[in-house]
Amino acid sequence: MDSIEEITLSKIAAILAREEIFKIYDNSTWERILSIAGQSKLFKQFEKELTPYIYNGTWKNSNPQFNECYTAINRILKTLYKESQWKNYTYFYLACRKYRFNLYRSKG
Repeated sequence: MDSIEEITLSKIAAILAREEIFKIYDNSTWERILSIAGQSKLFKQFEKELTPYIYNGTWKNSNPQFNECYTAINRILKTLYKESQWKNYTYFYLACRKYRFNLYRSKG
């Protein structure tokens, strides 16, 4: 049976992947969030799953691997947890909040 921590991280990942906190409008959203949190290496590791679009020349197409966004976010959160980098997890959380605030502020 999964630990309460793993279940909690999975629930957080599900909320983030469903875009309930913020919408993913472009390919740079998760890169910005993870870079602000000091985790750009994790973005590079999961880039295919965290970018919603692929380009064929100038044609913008949906990225079929973006459907695996939940899995990528869940693995990122578990990586941060297992490495005992709660400081970095906190930065990840704050980066998500800052991105959401800036998004609403720019549209308001």
